[in-house]
Amino acid sequence: MSILIDTHCHLNFKDFKADADEVIRRTLEGQTAMILVGAEFKTSSRAIDYANKYDTGVYAAIGLHPIHLENILAENHDENGDYKFVTRAEEFDYDAYYNLAQNNKKVVAIGEIGLDYFHIAKSQDEASVKEKQKATFKKILLLAHNLDLPVIIHCREAHEDLLPILKEFKENYKKDDGREWGVIHCFSGDEALAREYIKLGFKISFTGLITFAHNWDEVIKNIPLDKIMTETDSPYMTPVPYRGKRNEPLYVKQVVEKIAELKGLKFEEVAEKTYQNARELFRIAQFTHISDKWQAGCNKDSAITVVCLMFLIISCQAATWPRYFLSSLILSRCWVKGEVIAVAISLGVRFRGSESNSFLVL
Repeated sequence: MSILIDTHCHLNFKDFKADADEVIRRTLEGQTAMILVGAEFKTSSRAIDYANKYDTGVYAAIGLHPIHLENILAENHDENGDYKFVTRAEEFDYDAYYNLAQNNKKVVAIGEIGLDYFHIAKSQDEASVKEKQKATFKKILLLAHNLDLPVIIHCREAHEDLLPILKEFKENYKKDDGREWGVIHCFSGDEALAREYIKLGFKISFTGLITFAHNWDEVIKNIPLDKIMTETDSPYMTPVPYRGKRNEPLYVKQVVEKIAELKGLKFEEVAEKTYQNARELFRIAQFTHISDKWQAGCNKDSAITVVCLMFLIISCQAATWPRYFLSSLILSRCWVKGEVIAVAISLGVRFRGSESNSFLVL
């Protein structure tokens, strides 16, 4: 089974407040890794909290989204999402974000950051809002550079200002660095623009929009597969056939399928390559799927289970009552979602007692 990765999801948003861990477990069981992306300090911190609960497959990106620089009513009702909320203005605090990311291996990127002119309200001074966004963006780019982390860039109706900033930053800080240093999230431009970003050292990422909108068909067909990444932007941009439902990381499969269709490639080839692209950019380890029985946020329980198992093996030489007592203890620690781990069976542990040579069956 191919391993997939959703390089951009927001399970740390209030849309998943009631069931984020359940969605994460379901995603991991589906052989899909994910990066939880922050939009301001609170959701960035929450992304890290979730990522730290899982040993593998869940990572965090931290950043300050441009719409969170102002107190505005953020509203959208099209294929990009159906949402309406009031933002709380946040001043970018370099030290706070630096400390949040420093020495935390689960933080694999700075994002999402960038420019967003779509949400500028008519009541605002457009010029001053744009200048503030650009100034803040440059500061956060420097943060990412100093932390040696790639960036996840949001751009909505602002490519004409974003591109020059990235060119200038590359010239000043990345001129002699041959590595790719970021991704253009939910790409919204044409092929020529995509190639400009690729030339600067960026990958291009696509969401579920491509499953029902044809704006990017030619872009996907013509740019190299090793420059493409996949994402859901959950809870937004739900792909076909799940339109009308809340998006979630497992639906990144539909994005991979569409890319494979457009490029005339096998699903497995696109899945493997886009996963490898993400691993290289974000410098993350190979995702080793661990069943929810052992993993999925139950790290402490797993450790306790191992200790219990050790005592159970030792009890082989003892009377039968310790066996049943410790078996029950293991049973209580291993029970997850109605399933039981027959640990002793897999190890071939035999027990001596009134029924010699019998295998333990939990």
